[in-house]
Amino acid sequence: MAQRVKSVSSYFTSSQPSCIAAVPTDSEHLIIGTYSLEKIPGCDFSDDDSDDENEQACRQEEGDAGERRQNRFGELLMWRSDGVHQLMYFNCGILDIAFSPHDPDRMYAATSTGSILYLRVRRNKRSMIGMEDFDIFMVVEIQVFKTNILILDLEFHPIHKNIIGITTSTGSVSFLNIQGLDDRTIDSTIPMYRPTTPSFTITIAELYRTTLEAWTLTFAPNGSALYFGSDDSTLGTAPLQPASRLFFNPVSPDPHPDIVGPHRLSQRRFGKQNPVLTAQTTSLLSAPASVISRTHTAGVTSILPLHAQGPNSILLTGSYDDRIRVVRPSRKPVARTLAEQDLGGGVWRLKLIEQEGGGGDERRWLVLVACMFAGAKVVEVRCQRWREAVEGQGEGDGGFEITVVAEFTEHESMCYGAEVVKSEQEKKVEGRRREVVSTSFYDKLVAAWEFGGKEGSSDVEGQSEGGRESDNEDEEDQDEDDEEDVDKP
Repeated sequence: MAQRVKSVSSYFTSSQPSCIAAVPTDSEHLIIGTYSLEKIPGCDFSDDDSDDENEQACRQEEGDAGERRQNRFGELLMWRSDGVHQLMYFNCGILDIAFSPHDPDRMYAATSTGSILYLRVRRNKRSMIGMEDFDIFMVVEIQVFKTNILILDLEFHPIHKNIIGITTSTGSVSFLNIQGLDDRTIDSTIPMYRPTTPSFTITIAELYRTTLEAWTLTFAPNGSALYFGSDDSTLGTAPLQPASRLFFNPVSPDPHPDIVGPHRLSQRRFGKQNPVLTAQTTSLLSAPASVISRTHTAGVTSILPLHAQGPNSILLTGSYDDRIRVVRPSRKPVARTLAEQDLGGGVWRLKLIEQEGGGGDERRWLVLVACMFAGAKVVEVRCQRWREAVEGQGEGDGGFEITVVAEFTEHESMCYGAEVVKSEQEKKVEGRRREVVSTSFYDKLVAAWEFGGKEGSSDVEGQSEGGRESDNEDEEDQDEDDEEDVDKP
């Protein structure tokens, strides 16, 4: 049975938390992105309103490109278990956060006004011994698209340091190549990291355009493919050229339809941003992008590659239809769902906690899931016959199973963010209890909780002294399920 855990500490933000990411050099420090929505006719954004129609309207409005300028406000918070250590305000909502795997100090944030915030997160040398802290420095805002377009997701290429993948509310799945913002053009002795050159260049290449919002994307760990999901229920695969052969040739006669024109940055000391150039995609793809549309019954919102070598990729996916799935999207054999589990809420984010297996034929993954109306959960994915799953031998299903091992249900609105906290001491201890921080939107809650370790500890609910479930638990679970069926989008 899944552990039902409760919070060990909590904090309330001043605006709605929408995303969260751990600082790579010290995951006890977390960056939380928020945004406040402008009130629009027919949509009441009051804090205590959890009505289903209101929630759905707000989520739809988030993905609506629209024709009018948005009026949103957002924050970036540097958070640790003892509270917020730094707070930055922006005239745009923060929708996603990504740290560079090539430079752990570099952070990009996707905004609701078509821009990307480039920031630096560095250790505070003024901190007392044993009380180290970090500072966030704003470097520059990069205006990529028109201001009525939302950048919904972004991720760094795992090998090519200047390339990031992004998705938008208009359905665009694109690559950006940003030149002129590397360490050679940034004076790190100045607190604001002022560039010493007057300009930088951006080249965009659209790999695919979906019919509705493109919610998510992720790279294969070796950079061989890009996977993406859309609100039209499609799951896409874009095979990529090797990193050494990824060339952006800005000679396309047709400019990207969403890009912004020449734009001067709000902070004049950073100089002029050159016009965004449009590149051909033929030099980026090793084969045309392909999509499947019958595997999911609602929008695809999260993707975690389990196997991404060769033609038979195996992906863990999340969807608005409340289900988490193990999917093999290749056409031979035809795209198949190898396992699935209803989690009771939209599966918004998937984060790998750990994985096991190597020489044998069994595999195991432990995954943290932000489940919107169903709170946050930890699921275990097991495969009994890995070679069969990868090579498509026999039945080809590999014997996959998905099990919920822990769940946190104190969130009173949509859980969009969850992250695992790993201290240096915890990283060295097997079988340790793990700390998680998860967030919910309208109630503005940031909650820390733990799972694993010894059963029946003080932060685990739903078990009596002998480990026997309470007599009324099944009835209570059914009541909760009925309520979630009413609330979910």
